[in-house]
Amino acid sequence: MLAASGICFGYRVTVRVPKLGSTIAASDIVVFTSLGFYEGEVTAILVSVISAFAARHPIKLYRTFGFDIAGAVIAVLAASLAMNSTGSASGLQALNSAEEISETVVGLTAAAFVYFAVNSLVAVVRDTTITDISLTDAFNNSRSRFLLSSVVGTAGAGLLLGSARLVGLGSVLVVLPGIFCMFVIYRMYLANLELTKSQVEKAEDFAELLRMQSAALSESESRFRSAFTHAPIGIAIVSPMGSWLKVNNALSGILGYSELEFLITDYQSMLHPDDLGPALIQVHQLMAGKATNCQFERRFLDRRGNTVWALCSLSKASGPSAADSNLIFQLQDITARKLAEDKLLREAMHDSLTGLPNRANFMNRLSQALDCSKAYPEYNLSIMFIDLDRFKNVNDSLGHAFGDQLLVEIAQRLCACVRPADMVARLGGDEFVVLVPGKHSKNEVDLIAERIQSRFTAPFELNGHEIYSSASIGILHATENHNSAEEMMRDADTAMYKAKRSGRARHEVFDEKMHLEAIETLRLESDLRRAIQKREFEVFYQPIYSLATDRPEGVEALARWKHPELGYVSPAKFIPLAEEIGLIDELGDLVLATACDQMGSILCDPIFGSRVRLSVNLSSRQFAREGLLDRVRTILTEANFPPSMLKIEITESVFFAYQERAIEMLHELRTLGIDIDIDDFGTGYSNLSYLVRLPISTLKIDRSFVSPINAHGANTEIVKMILAMAKNLGLRVVAEGVETAAQLDSLRKLGCEGAQGFKLARPMSFAEARAFFSSGEDMRIPEEFNDVKQLTTLQ
Repeated sequence: MLAASGICFGYRVTVRVPKLGSTIAASDIVVFTSLGFYEGEVTAILVSVISAFAARHPIKLYRTFGFDIAGAVIAVLAASLAMNSTGSASGLQALNSAEEISETVVGLTAAAFVYFAVNSLVAVVRDTTITDISLTDAFNNSRSRFLLSSVVGTAGAGLLLGSARLVGLGSVLVVLPGIFCMFVIYRMYLANLELTKSQVEKAEDFAELLRMQSAALSESESRFRSAFTHAPIGIAIVSPMGSWLKVNNALSGILGYSELEFLITDYQSMLHPDDLGPALIQVHQLMAGKATNCQFERRFLDRRGNTVWALCSLSKASGPSAADSNLIFQLQDITARKLAEDKLLREAMHDSLTGLPNRANFMNRLSQALDCSKAYPEYNLSIMFIDLDRFKNVNDSLGHAFGDQLLVEIAQRLCACVRPADMVARLGGDEFVVLVPGKHSKNEVDLIAERIQSRFTAPFELNGHEIYSSASIGILHATENHNSAEEMMRDADTAMYKAKRSGRARHEVFDEKMHLEAIETLRLESDLRRAIQKREFEVFYQPIYSLATDRPEGVEALARWKHPELGYVSPAKFIPLAEEIGLIDELGDLVLATACDQMGSILCDPIFGSRVRLSVNLSSRQFAREGLLDRVRTILTEANFPPSMLKIEITESVFFAYQERAIEMLHELRTLGIDIDIDDFGTGYSNLSYLVRLPISTLKIDRSFVSPINAHGANTEIVKMILAMAKNLGLRVVAEGVETAAQLDSLRKLGCEGAQGFKLARPMSFAEARAFFSSGEDMRIPEEFNDVKQLTTLQ
């Protein structure tokens, strides 16, 4: 029965005491009961069998089979010896008296102690041999493992032995299962207790977690409340309908409303009316789940009605999936930034001096208007390119401050001349432009130009100075040929220059002929540069006759340009072009050097006795640059040409453009022995005081005063006046453009000293001039000019 109990239940029924860490095995009760009934050898066999079965079972009492069986047998034999040494007897016959029972109890106690000691020793040896556990830890493990189990085993054996003595051997069949049941019940109790303890620990852990989360949530709410209230940007909670639910201090500061005033209204009423629609569209998209958040710049109206620009960021308070979630508004005041941007944009698109739109602004508006005119045939488009006449003189004489003030006054007058829909812009310098868009006729544009010219007739009052100004205006009406704003500006500029060349203070309307002329001028400019670089210019010579001797007293050098494709180009075209593009200095030096080099050998011939002198024209633009005198000296030296045989012809315009510089330079030229002649006299500068201030030797009367003289000698009044003035000033006079014998005869009678004209002697090449001056008597004035009747017959 003991063997069966030990094999079937003994090693299976174990109880682990939680707090002590000890394990109580029911098999120990079987072992000590066997010691009480039998000798040690029987118990050792029983223990060997039980240990063998225990070692084969997955739930093992000992981990190593050899140590388990050997240790159990040694422990039982040692316990048996200990029990015998106390004098206690085994078997039921030893329990007949109380003294014997007491001895058996003492023996079992000794056996339990020895059994515990041997088992512990075996376990220590096993653990320290097989594993790396220390001796102390191994002893502590064996003590907790075997001590309590030995005590309980001894007590259980004593209970079984006592019941067998008092009741009989059959009681063991009742008591032993009862003990096993107690083991099982106690183990179940401990298991339930362990489970309850685990659940309590989990409940305590969960409660601690809830407490920590609650504290963290409370702390987070406190931080959020503080961050919300004291955030530097405006934050608000808004209902789906737009009502303010909660606002922070910054938002109140931005819009000027108190929290209570916010709560009784909605955000829609504070948005600028022009921005309400776009803002609502974005909010509805957010509420519909089409966007997780949105950001936009919108205008709000503060409590005083002022516009406040704000950068708004919106998101849902309950996540993007919530249909009726509140909204979180974040508003940042960007009014200062927007004002700065508007200021920068205005400065970038407007002229800082006049406040008018600048070139970039105008070109953008012109491009838009051109697109509109292309889309709508009834939409007309015209522009007026305005350039002030002689504005540079104001800056040079009165200073740039007066010039700037004049530009401001002119801008105001221009704005007063146009329609409300028109645009006046300043391109820069003294250039303005007017955009005339919409439904209008070409006559209306002409009327605007006439109003501008009329306004310019009135003087400008600037700090006590009365200043007159005029403008040259080029008008362009857009056509289907204009595809860009740049093309329109190009053609308007062309018309403006046509107005300047036509006499200034007027307006011209662009036509295709102007465009062709502009293309030709551009081509001539390139060809002119190349011609000067390659010295492709020729110099022709036209004699100047003395009316006293009828022989040449001088020869004028005239520049001629034979274009490879266009043939001879008129000086009236290429000389102004050279002045405009800054090539007049090179051209003038080229002509002077060529004339001195070619004519030097002819005019210095003793046959002429220094009576014939060379005349070369200088442009007024040549006086603008330094070094003119040095270049003249260098040219004369290199050509070995005497300065006394050179005459410089200038026009009256030089005294208007470069008065002081010109006077100084002309005096220096005169000191070299060079004579100064005034060419085209009477057509330019009206102030004649320069005739007294300058070392002038000759006046050349312009052909416009000579050509009206008819066959009867009429229309000579202006010529008479010039001759009288020249005589009083001690100046010689040469008449230009003498083409008839009547004109020549009238000039002789009036006392004119010299004459020059195509019919007298046409301009000739150097080879022709050399032959002409070698002809002797053939140099005289042609006979037909001395016989009026013969000339009339020829005509």
